[in-house]
Order: sequence, then structure tokens, then C-alpha cells
Amino acid sequence: MYAKRKLDNMECISPKLNFSFTNVIVLFETGGCKMLADVEGDLKITLGEKFFFDEEYILLLELAITLIKWINKIESGEIVDFYYESMDYEDEPILAFKVNTDSTWHLFSVWQNFNDSSHIFLEELIQSTKAFITHLAAHLTTNLNIDISNINVESHRFVGWVETHKNL
Repeated sequence: MYAKRKLDNMECISPKLNFSFTNVIVLFETGGCKMLADVEGDLKITLGEKFFFDEEYILLLELAITLIKWINKIESGEIVDFYYESMDYEDEPILAFKVNTDSTWHLFSVWQNFNDSSHIFLEELIQSTKAFITHLAAHLTTNLNIDISNINVESHRFVGWVETHKNL
């Protein structure tokens, strides 16, 4: 459930981070950019064994695209916080990852169930978010006949991200 690592002569424990979703629906039979607002479901995020985030009606595809943009920046060497706000809600951030001074990360949300004081390793954060994206893409393809491999994340047009990131 936890990964250990020494950081600056201090042992740091990173809680297991898991993203899961249920009750995925497509509100309308649409395509293109409108699809971002039409794919929603329930999102749960656990830290260790506790539910950090547990909300219904989250725009899952919109979140996945925002995560992909952040991962692309991180993988190109740009260490930036993740900040997800949704076109569906005024409250923000729905979800944020913020880097700590010791180069670990913590989570924040306006809807969080508890304050996160953990130290999550970037590798754990990337692995968990990629797993979420991969599982969502597979679910949408298999169950709803929606292929997100043609989404250009910068313009939100359908062009091909998942194909170039099959090793997620």
C-alpha cells in the first residue's frame, strides 16, 4: 500500500494512489469537442485505503484530456502543478496535484474528503494517472463504442494520442 524512499536524509512514505470510475454514460450521441462534455461518470480517488475524492457526474473524458496534457509536460521535463477545473462546475479546482519542496506531490480538491498531507512520488502519480486514462479509453471503446485514440489533446480534436502512448 505504500512505497518508501529516502529524500534529503528523511524517509518518505508514498501512499498507494488509485483512480477508479463507475457508471460511465454518454449524455448525447455527439462527436468532436462536444464529446468532452458528454462523457461523465463517478470518480473515486483513494490514497492508501481512504477515499480522498468520491464524486458523481464528473466529466471523465475532459479530466483524461487534462491529465494527458499534464503528463506530456512532465515527460518533456516541465515540472508543473496539475490543475483541473471543469466546464460543468464553478467550484475549483476539481482536482489538483501540487509539488512539495521535497519534490514529492500532494493532492487537493474543493471536494476532498480529507486534507492530504502525504508525499506522493511523481512516478506513482504518473503511473496512477496513466492507468486511469488507459482504463477509461478501454472502457469507452469496449462498452460505448467511443474511440478516443483520435483526440488531439491540444485542440481537443480527434486525431491520435492513445495510439502513440500504447505503453501506458
